[in-house]
Amino acid sequence: MKKSKKSTDSAFQMHLIDRAGDLKGMLVEFGHGPRFKKEMDRARRKHFGGSPPEGQYDFIRFLDWFLLEYRLPDSRLVVDIFVEEHPDLPEVERKMLLGWKDVVEGYFEVSALEGGSLAAANLMDDMTYRIRPNRGPGFIEQFAVGSFFMSRVVPVGTEWIFSGAQQVWNASQKEAVYEMVRKEMMDLPHLVFRNPEKLALARKIQSEDYREFVAFFGSDLVALPAEEFQKRMHAYMRYKAYEVRDENGLTRAERAVREGRTIPPFPEFDLPGWGRKIATIGIIYDEAAGQYFWPDFHLIEKAFADPDLIRTHAYRDAVMSYLQDPAMPPFPIRRLAEAYPDNADRLFRKLFKLPKFTWPQDGEKLLRRYKAEQMDHPPLPSLLPISDPITGKKAGD
Repeated sequence: MKKSKKSTDSAFQMHLIDRAGDLKGMLVEFGHGPRFKKEMDRARRKHFGGSPPEGQYDFIRFLDWFLLEYRLPDSRLVVDIFVEEHPDLPEVERKMLLGWKDVVEGYFEVSALEGGSLAAANLMDDMTYRIRPNRGPGFIEQFAVGSFFMSRVVPVGTEWIFSGAQQVWNASQKEAVYEMVRKEMMDLPHLVFRNPEKLALARKIQSEDYREFVAFFGSDLVALPAEEFQKRMHAYMRYKAYEVRDENGLTRAERAVREGRTIPPFPEFDLPGWGRKIATIGIIYDEAAGQYFWPDFHLIEKAFADPDLIRTHAYRDAVMSYLQDPAMPPFPIRRLAEAYPDNADRLFRKLFKLPKFTWPQDGEKLLRRYKAEQMDHPPLPSLLPISDPITGKKAGD
């Protein structure tokens, strides 16, 4: 009897999943050996901030990240090298291994158990994944509908398998899980934006927010005296709530009243904890990347206006602190270099003692030296569209 295409595809899918377990074991042995020890030690310090992992779960999660996501000095991943050095692997297995670079990490809620697999909604990106265990049928018994787990998963054909270790919580621990999800979203927003609908919505919201910022401040880059920062930001929030009107002519405050919602209090806008007394705060709003606060902006702007000031510690330290801050994106320096094209050359020649430095030729290389990770990825919105169950709000709040 001739087998149907559906049953043949299903059998091949199960073969791939079985094979995935063997290949993952080979990859772990390959990457955890002495060849990569020096780089793994460096990655461990970066990942844990100098502290040792708290337990086996943390180390297994770190190891999976190291194999599939950590960039070695030549920009390759360990899994890339493994595939290159195993040319005898069938093409479908090579493709599967390289597909594991599309690893998904998140907190999941189990919605169904069927046929030896589970369907789970990722609370980070609001997408559902069908996941099969690759450790035998008994592994799935630890999960129940309504329970939660934290894991990394990788694609195998049309489905997903667990990659690394898992943490599991029962349904009664929902609020504790939601709290962890909220924190993870703030720390790792790119996990939210795997969902293209979330990304499109965030860009729409941020574009509207950008226009409101420019309408209030008159520019997308402003410098505020530190003592006026909180007052001006409160005025901005009041403007957004009580003056900006939608297509129906309503302000946010008026919509809230109509819908029976309360108007949330404005945030306090305490000065960011930069650890030193500052005179000014620059606020730059990039429509794609969002809003950033820039301590002692006046020092950096004056250094571009008069590069001779870089001889003074305060100006030199201000420019260097920006360059070395991994949280700051590259576009503000580009903006100042465009505003002061001739001075940018002089400033960086003096700062780094590079007599032949020119911004058009060397500027991007300089930024990449300090901000390569940000430059390798397109900017993501800084505003997160978070679903109502996670925020604890009612729809429309």
